[in-house]
Amino acid sequence: MGGVDLMDSYLGRYHIKSRKWYMRLFYHILDLAVINSWVLLKKNCTAKGIPEKQLPNLGEFRNILADALCNVGTSNGAKRGRPSNVDLEREHAKNPKGPGHPVPCKDIRIDGVEHWPIFSKRLRCKIPQCKGTTQWACSKCNVPLCLNARNNNSHTSNKKLLVIA
Repeated sequence: MGGVDLMDSYLGRYHIKSRKWYMRLFYHILDLAVINSWVLLKKNCTAKGIPEKQLPNLGEFRNILADALCNVGTSNGAKRGRPSNVDLEREHAKNPKGPGHPVPCKDIRIDGVEHWPIFSKRLRCKIPQCKGTTQWACSKCNVPLCLNARNNNSHTSNKKLLVIA
């Protein structure tokens, strides 16, 4: 036997903190697997005669492993030539959007009469600078709008509204 147990030393170098006990257990088991695979890599490379200076240390090995796991399922390079019809169909089917909501005519929108906020189903705000979702809509125009100081009367002004699904 006569070996030295270095596992605790290796585990202590790259400790991941967590408050949840099950996440600590998961990270501990993941660290054990990474360290064991690094030890096996070192053992196999020294058996093949590769000098230890050429081998990655534990931190570099973790980075290499993380990069490899992040790139699983991605293609190595761009395809050359003209794209096939299957690729074009897949690209168009990726982001299907429904029909846009019609914006009321400008005369109704800017008349300034009876534009009251009402509750409606949650939709995206139609103000171009706003990217949020809201439950408020105009009772007359039926346009979903965020209610805040910046967007308070923007749909009754001459500004354009987005037509987004």
